[in-house]
Amino acid sequence: MSLITNSKIGFTRYAGFSILFNNPGENNYTPMWKGSKLQQIYCSENDTLNLHLYSALKNALQKTGLETNFKKYLFFDLPFYSYHVTVWDGLNEGNIENIAKKYRPALNEFLQKLSCSLEQDNIFIKSAESSNLVNKIRKSLSGLKN
Repeated sequence: MSLITNSKIGFTRYAGFSILFNNPGENNYTPMWKGSKLQQIYCSENDTLNLHLYSALKNALQKTGLETNFKKYLFFDLPFYSYHVTVWDGLNEGNIENIAKKYRPALNEFLQKLSCSLEQDNIFIKSAESSNLVNKIRKSLSGLKN
């Protein structure tokens, strides 16, 4: 599993992590900094072969009159390079109360030290990586490559 972070939510604080589908195509991630395991998602609008779904979504959104919705409802247009599919909306400050009490202090510390805490081995990342959902998706994706 690749560890990915992105500053696309720059106007609000979000302490948490999620599991995302790898975007198709080659060279779709760039390291956050030299030697980092953390990566940024990069989808190129020019990759129409591998990113057909994302291109179709962007075109469909444009047909809905986004300019008007941006002004009327304060919608925020995410850049194409940040498009992704969330598999698991993971642990974050909003759902910390759903975690067993004995793990809450450790999770709170983990969340407060993001993104550096993602670079360390810890129970939260290991739990996510070993979940049945992640393993099923890995199998499905590996079957697509063969």
